[in-house]
Amino acid sequence: MGLGEHLEELRRRVAWSLAVLVPVFVGLFAYSQRLLELLLKPMREALLANGLPGQILATGAVETFLAATVVAGVGTLVVCSPWMVYQAWRFVAPGLYGHERRFAYILAPLSAVLSGCAVAFMYFVMLPVLLAFLVAYSAGVGSGASATAAVPEGVVLPMVPALDADPAAPQPGQMWFNRTLHELRLATAGEDGTGVVVWMTAMAKPTGVVLQPRVNEWVSLFLTMALGFVGAFQMPVVVLLLGWVGVVEPRSMRRYRRYVLVACAVVGAVLTPSPDPFSMMLMTLPMYGLYELGLLLLWLLPASRVAGRKDGEEDGEPPGGPADGP
Repeated sequence: MGLGEHLEELRRRVAWSLAVLVPVFVGLFAYSQRLLELLLKPMREALLANGLPGQILATGAVETFLAATVVAGVGTLVVCSPWMVYQAWRFVAPGLYGHERRFAYILAPLSAVLSGCAVAFMYFVMLPVLLAFLVAYSAGVGSGASATAAVPEGVVLPMVPALDADPAAPQPGQMWFNRTLHELRLATAGEDGTGVVVWMTAMAKPTGVVLQPRVNEWVSLFLTMALGFVGAFQMPVVVLLLGWVGVVEPRSMRRYRRYVLVACAVVGAVLTPSPDPFSMMLMTLPMYGLYELGLLLLWLLPASRVAGRKDGEEDGEPPGGPADGP
């Protein structure tokens, strides 16, 4: 292929890659509120567990909308990334030898699986531990018993029932405390005189600091942490690449196991805000496990085995030109 043909093929692949972005974004944006709620759920649960209001603040009229748009945009890139990688592969593959393509057949699925594991580990394991410490630390600042005094004569304190959930059919004028959501709720008649409208105000335990994070700040922190975990979980891929090009060898990696374990423990102690050993192990063991996984994969899949010829295949001849269609 000449330069013009290469450029035309590149244009086709880019066009096919971009063609799916808009419909996927529109589809995800229709569910952007649910996706945003999913991202806010760990923070809300941590706030409620420490007796704080479970609401996340939005200090601007467009803050929630922009955060939902960002979530839908990131979700679009995640959903479309396999298709985009496939289009890039269709452009590059015709110029690769058979043994070179086999390296990509291993690395691409491995990287995708590790990325999914990284996000799941961060969301279901690390975030609850991390937020439990940070929110509890903030709630403990300035908390203490308030002054007490005798109730003046003739003053009757109202009684408000504490319920685990809202009543099924509240009547106008009824008031209760939802202790699951930490909210004081009041039922009133609808504006047209029919139906019931429930109003609420968030309540918090006595504390000097009431933590109420912003929507935009939390979404940015969540996405940054997810990107960091995805990058860290690519260690086996890096180990495979370094082993295949001859920078590291399985023998030397096995010899330095104890040092790697100590280094992972130090990194886990630094990155984990909670000082308890359980939280430190949650960071240390996965990092060391990734190192061992990379070592195992390098032992099972050395470069010589991956580059081995298949029956009837000539590695010295690259495959034909690009196929038509996507």
